[in-house]
Amino acid sequence: MTRRTIAFIAATVLVGGSLLVASGVGRPAGLVVLHSTATQAFVAPNGTPIALDGVNIDPISGANPGQTWRQERFDAIAARGLTAVRFRLPWKDLQPQPTEFDQGRLETLDVAVDRARRAGLYVILNAIHLSGERGLDEVPPWAVVGDSVSTAQSSASTYLRMLAARYRNEPAVAAYDLVDAPRRWPVDQGAVFSMYGGLIDAVRTVDPTKIVMVQPSYGDSSIGSGCADLSALHNRANVVFAIHFVFTGGAGDGFGAGCRPRHDPATDGGVGYDPIDAAGLRRHVQSYLNALASSVIPLYVAEFGIEKAARNRDRWIADVNRIFSKLGLGRAWREYPSTDDAAFSAADQGGGRVPSGDQLPRAAASDAPTARRDDANTVLAVGDFTPCQGAEECAVSNTAKVRDLIATSVPDAVLGLGDFQYQYISGIGNGFDRIFGPKPGGLWPIIHPTAGGFHDVRSCDDRRYQDYWGRSPMAGYSFDVGAWHLISLPAAAYRARCDPGGVLKWLRADLAANRARCTLAFWQDPYWTRPTKRHDRSSELRPWIEELYAHGADLVVQASNHNYQRFAPQDPDDRPDPDRGVRAFVVGTGGVSHYVFTGDAPNVQASDDTTFGALELTLREDGYDWRFEPAAAGSFTDAGTGQCH
Repeated sequence: MTRRTIAFIAATVLVGGSLLVASGVGRPAGLVVLHSTATQAFVAPNGTPIALDGVNIDPISGANPGQTWRQERFDAIAARGLTAVRFRLPWKDLQPQPTEFDQGRLETLDVAVDRARRAGLYVILNAIHLSGERGLDEVPPWAVVGDSVSTAQSSASTYLRMLAARYRNEPAVAAYDLVDAPRRWPVDQGAVFSMYGGLIDAVRTVDPTKIVMVQPSYGDSSIGSGCADLSALHNRANVVFAIHFVFTGGAGDGFGAGCRPRHDPATDGGVGYDPIDAAGLRRHVQSYLNALASSVIPLYVAEFGIEKAARNRDRWIADVNRIFSKLGLGRAWREYPSTDDAAFSAADQGGGRVPSGDQLPRAAASDAPTARRDDANTVLAVGDFTPCQGAEECAVSNTAKVRDLIATSVPDAVLGLGDFQYQYISGIGNGFDRIFGPKPGGLWPIIHPTAGGFHDVRSCDDRRYQDYWGRSPMAGYSFDVGAWHLISLPAAAYRARCDPGGVLKWLRADLAANRARCTLAFWQDPYWTRPTKRHDRSSELRPWIEELYAHGADLVVQASNHNYQRFAPQDPDDRPDPDRGVRAFVVGTGGVSHYVFTGDAPNVQASDDTTFGALELTLREDGYDWRFEPAAAGSFTDAGTGQCH
């Protein structure tokens, strides 16, 4: 036994005693013992979700086992707004023999944990990091029994119990990520989760409460129907499901036959984000959330990353961060520097791997992950879409950029405000559908349409709109989103004179039966609008406005004018009414063109005729928040909040 190793029996005594003294004393304000719930990976004792955003690093220098990062480097990571570091641990070095642990390296790890804690950073211990084709490059040779799954199952319990005993009383250590990306081919999730079940039992004999993490085969393979049986995880208290997110889109949800990934990982050279596919990125992570929905196990992104030279790299980082943030998912950037001399994007401005704009680990400070309130739902609204035809033209259209914005916002519903295809709806299958579908996939299932006259429907018996959307263009309909009642009204019925009186009668009955506190109505032609050369007020819609006002409706969302506008609450005669008035928006920013304002209108609070994008509404049980989100290179935004009547 070398001078820097310690016999297992002695180590057990030390670990079971007070070896944590080596990690220092005291606790920075804000670091508390965390637990998980069915939907949140990390939660404070008071029930507040804690978003652990961070980076992966090697805490022990490979060249010098006594060296770890200086305190100021951990402080720099925290100064970037990050909250966690995920430590990749070298099992083969920490346990070189079945009954020996390398005490020198463990003491270095203690120092690293201490410095992270002093910086206010939580630590996730990636206990067994598998690498190499078989996953055995960083496994002690004595431990190898078949593949990596059999090896961990047969040989890792003692090592994991040692780590659990060493850090069970350390609040800075938030979780043990037991085995990173276990490899078994063909994919056998049942064997993987059986392995985890045994390892969790081993850890719980020493540390019964700290969070433990499990992963699918290779860190990124399907756990959907027919692919995984999570019943082997019989002890699910404080268990978190962790994944590697290296999907770049262009392949459905990213999974294929045999539950295998149907894509090359973004971390491979030559794989870029081309075509840009934010909807595909969302489907990939949503597939995990859907599979875990009934398992009472929350999700965490243990690694995400893309090669430095990859095409559209910065856009991929921005898109995945936006998706993770909207879903309330914590994440750790994939980067493993192990010495103070290494370029490290999380600690160094302009580091060799950080994209321009300081985007790691999130796209912008405003996108910080937060848990969505249980009473809130997200709805996006936009109209006046594309004139494109064909895959190539549509892929680079302005509407495709709006679609990417919508997809990464992860909405509960999309309000399609009409004029879906220019010039006529007969081309919708080769235009709009290529962007938002193809029907019945993509975003199509969550779009709630309303028909505009002329571009969507030309006459009372024009069936092209109905053939695509499966509903009449001349009838209203309503539905509920959370605590809100939403009403779609057909402006096309007024333009084409297709029984507008019948629509009004239906609206009165719907409002009379409505018991929701909060109500929103949407349609195409605007009643409230600033004028342009193409459109002014559609006065024939006043009966709708009068009924909505009389029944206490809160919001009206319109389009047709190709610009964005927001109005203060007002009555049908344009008089300000902050108590009972209807707030109106115009969101004709779906990508077809811009109409320049030629005049003003009463009660306009914000307007822009230069930016494509969508209106995001967060609907709460007692109010709403709005934010106009610009697409692509747009810079105009508008945001605020309001209460229901």
